[in-house]
Amino acid sequence: MGRPRRYADGMRRSLLAVPALAIASALLSGCVPGQSDGGLIGTGTESPVAEATPSATAPTPTQAPVAPSPSPTPTAVAAVTPECTDIATLKWVRTNIHDEIDGPDEQEFVVDRLPGPVAKFAATESEMLRQCTWGIPMSDGIFHVSLHRIDPEVRQRLLGTLASSPAYHARQDGFTAADGEPAPTYSHTVESGIGYRLAYAFYNEYWVIASGTMISPDDAVQLTHKALTATVQPGS
Repeated sequence: MGRPRRYADGMRRSLLAVPALAIASALLSGCVPGQSDGGLIGTGTESPVAEATPSATAPTPTQAPVAPSPSPTPTAVAAVTPECTDIATLKWVRTNIHDEIDGPDEQEFVVDRLPGPVAKFAATESEMLRQCTWGIPMSDGIFHVSLHRIDPEVRQRLLGTLASSPAYHARQDGFTAADGEPAPTYSHTVESGIGYRLAYAFYNEYWVIASGTMISPDDAVQLTHKALTATVQPGS
């Protein structure tokens, strides 16, 4: 992952961590469909015997065992938690963003840096899977990508807020899976303080946040695209 590097204060408090206590309260508390214990249902036999008569003895009827119904198989996207270098190589970021960038490193994710209470709540209720940081050492030039697993109800609440906010722009150039399903993607520019650009993208149970002082909204969207590609279409 590389040894941590020092960056100036402006964005050191990055957008890439979720408090540990929040991780356990998100999706890991959900139930996973179980499987049959393999036993047969109704294996006991019933053997009522008719009274004998001089002419015949009635046969002993038995109840045939009933096979259990198979457990439903949950549908899921084959996915991995990518390494930072699977999301974006140093060559790629130097070619596409800035030729003095170094990284990736891991830094603290500060939930309070996310704009808006709904996004903050969503981050605390989600499980962070990976967080990556690139930047120009000893400068305010920095950007981050984090991958989270988000609960469906939390996701819907956040998506509703993003769709109704004039500050967030729905993007049509985000990730689209092999099955043709597009990832809802939004970009935003934060003007306060040093300012930074931000993009959110959602696909199935995954939420990607890309943000930083040295990337444009288009760069942020492209980084979310690369992160989701590395997650649900590794090697493509």
